[in-house]
Amino acid sequence: MKMVSRVSARFGMNLLIPITFVFFLQSNVRAEDRELPLFPENYATPEEDPFKKILEEYRGNNFARAAAATDQLLQRLSEGPLSETASFLRGDIQLKWAQTGGTKHLHRAISAFHEAQQRYPDSENAIRGLWRIGQAYEQLGFNYEAIGSFKRILLRHPNSRFAPLAQIGIAQTYRGWKKWTEAAEAYEGIHLDSLSPEDQTLVLVGHADSLFHQNQFEAAYRKYEQGKALSGSRPTPVVLFQHAESAYRTGRTGQARQLFFNLLTLSSRDPLAPVAFVRTADTWRREGVIDKAGLVYTQVLAAPGTNPSGGLDKLIAAIGQITMQACGAPVSSKPLLCQTALDEEGLHQALELVETQARIVLQASRLDDFAQETLLEAIEQFRTYGAFTVALDLEEHLMAFPSASHFKLRLTAVYRKTIGEEIGRLAKKGDDLKIVELFHARSADFTPPMLTGPTGLQVGVSHARLGLHAQAIELFSPIAASLSNRSAEEALFLLGKSLLEEDAYDRAEQKLSAFIKRYPRSPRILSVLVDLGGALDRQGKADRAIEIYHKWLLKYPSHPHQERISLLLAKAYQRKGNFREEAAIYQKWMSRNPSKSADLALDLGEAYYHLREYGKAIQLYQTVLKENPETSKEDWIRFQMAKSYHAMGQRDRGSSLFDQLVQNAKDPLMRQMAAEEKASLKQKRGVDGNRRKEG
Repeated sequence: MKMVSRVSARFGMNLLIPITFVFFLQSNVRAEDRELPLFPENYATPEEDPFKKILEEYRGNNFARAAAATDQLLQRLSEGPLSETASFLRGDIQLKWAQTGGTKHLHRAISAFHEAQQRYPDSENAIRGLWRIGQAYEQLGFNYEAIGSFKRILLRHPNSRFAPLAQIGIAQTYRGWKKWTEAAEAYEGIHLDSLSPEDQTLVLVGHADSLFHQNQFEAAYRKYEQGKALSGSRPTPVVLFQHAESAYRTGRTGQARQLFFNLLTLSSRDPLAPVAFVRTADTWRREGVIDKAGLVYTQVLAAPGTNPSGGLDKLIAAIGQITMQACGAPVSSKPLLCQTALDEEGLHQALELVETQARIVLQASRLDDFAQETLLEAIEQFRTYGAFTVALDLEEHLMAFPSASHFKLRLTAVYRKTIGEEIGRLAKKGDDLKIVELFHARSADFTPPMLTGPTGLQVGVSHARLGLHAQAIELFSPIAASLSNRSAEEALFLLGKSLLEEDAYDRAEQKLSAFIKRYPRSPRILSVLVDLGGALDRQGKADRAIEIYHKWLLKYPSHPHQERISLLLAKAYQRKGNFREEAAIYQKWMSRNPSKSADLALDLGEAYYHLREYGKAIQLYQTVLKENPETSKEDWIRFQMAKSYHAMGQRDRGSSLFDQLVQNAKDPLMRQMAAEEKASLKQKRGVDGNRRKEG
C-alpha cells in the first residue's frame, strides 16, 4: 500500500513526498500515528487534500464539524485508500471527543472502529484500530474487553509496531483495574528496547506503581530510579511521593527525606505535600534524630483544622510520637532509639490521640491505598498495647472501604487475629460473659480455622462455664474430632463434661471412652474415668465401668493413678452390689500404704456392713473416729455403728448410740433418722417378741 506522510498538514510544507512503507517491529510509534490513522497518497496538491478541513476542525476541538465532514466524505467515497482513512478517522474523532463530550462518544468510537475493521481487515489501520478499541474499552472501565482487544494484536500481529503498545495497554488496564499482581507481570513482559525513551519511562513508572501497591518496595524503588534516569520531564506528585515512600520503606532515609523535600518544593499545594512533610519527621526518627522528628510532629499536630490530606499527616504524627516513646511497650522488639517510656496516663493520652486522628481520616468518602496502610499501622498500635476493642472498631470501619484485594486479605487476617487477641485478653480476666457476647455479635467473622483453634476452644469454655452446654458441645465437637489438632485432647475432655451436663449420657460415654483410647496417659485420665463412671452409672452400666477400669489397670500397672483408678473400680463394684470385690480393693491399698489406711477405713467399713460382717465394720468405724475425731462424718459413722450393734444383737449398745445421736447430732436430719431408726427397731423387737409368745 502506497502511503505518504501528511507533510502539508503536519509540517507546513507544500510538497507531498511519496513513501512506500515496509513494516517491521519498530522501536516505537510516532505520536501522530497514535492519534490519527495513516493517510494515503491519492491527490496531487495540498488543495486537493480532502482531510485538510477535517483536521483543522479536529485540532480546533470542533469535533461535531470534524465528524460531520468525515461522514460527508464517506458518502462520496465508496472504496479505496481515502475511504479507508476516513472510516478509521471517524473512530479517532469520537475517541478525542469523549474527553469533553462523555462516554457516549467512546461507544461511538468503538462502533466506528469495528465498522472500519470489517471493511478493511488487512490494513495496518485495522491493527491500529484494535489498539484504539482497547483504549476506548479501558476508558469505559470494560477491562476484560480492553485486554481482549490488546491481546488480539499480540496473537494476530505479533510483529506489528503496535504490538509493544498493546503490551503497554494490557499493563495499564490491569493497573487502572488495581490488579496489581497482573499489572506487574504484564509490565515485566515488555521489552524496553522496543520503546521510545518516553514510553520506557511510562512503563518503568507504571511497573514501579504496581509493585508499590503490593508493598514490594525494594523492587518499586529500583524501577522508580530507572524511570528517573530516563525521564527528562518533571515527575507528578504521586510518582515523586511513591518514589520517596519506597526509599523510606527500604531504609534509605536520607534519600527519602530529599525526595519528600523535592515534593514540597515542586508541589507545595498538592494534598500529598503535608504527608510528605510529616514523613520527613519519620526519616529523622528512623535515624535517631529524635529532637528534629519531635519538632515536626509537634508542629503538624499543633496546626489548626485539617488540610487537603484529610488529617492523614496528623495521624502519621500521632503514630510517630507514640512510636518514639515505645520503650515501655509490652512487646519483645522495641526501637533502639526512643524517648523516656510513657507512664500509664501518658500512654492512654497518646493512644487517644491516635484514635482521634484515625477516626478523622475514616470520615473521608474514600481512602487511597496509602491512607488505608496508614490506618492499619495505627491499628497495630492499639493491638500492641492491648486496646483490642478500639482496634476491632477501627478495623470494621476500614473494611467498609473499597480496597485492593491483597490489602483486603491482610486487613481481614488482622481483624480475625484481633478478635482472637481480644478473646485472650478477656479470658485472662475471666470475663466469660463478654467472650460469649463478642462471639455472638461477630459469629460470622469466626472462620473454621478460628473455631477449631485456641480461640474456638476458649469460646467453648466460656459457654460451658456459663452453663450454655448445648452451644459448648457445638464448639468443642469439631476441635475434638481432629486427631492432629493441638487442642483436641482438651476439647474432647470438655466435650464429655458438657454432654454429661446435658444428660446426654450415651454420647458422653462414647466421647469419654474415645478419650481413654486416644490419651491413656493423659493427666486428665482420672477425671475422665470418674466422668465415664458417672455416665455409665446413670445408664445402669456398672459392668461396663468395671470392664473399662480393669482393662486400664492391667494395661498401665505402673501408672501413678493406679490407686485412684482402683478406687473407682471399687465404687463400680459397690454400685453393682459386689461388696466382696469392693472390700478386697480397699484391703489391698490399705496394706500397701498403711499410713493412708485411715482414709479407706470408712469405705471398707461400709463394704463390711453391706456384707453383714458387722463386727469388722464396727472395728473400722471405731478406727476412723479414733484417727480423725473431728471428721464431718462422725454422726453418720455412729449411726452405722448403732445399726451394726443392733444387727449383732447388742441392742443396748445400739440404742445407747441412737439416744446420743437424737440428743447430740449436729445435723437435724441425722437426729430425726436416729429417732426413726430406734423406734423402728423397737417396734420390730416387739413384733418379734409377740411372735415368739404365740409360737
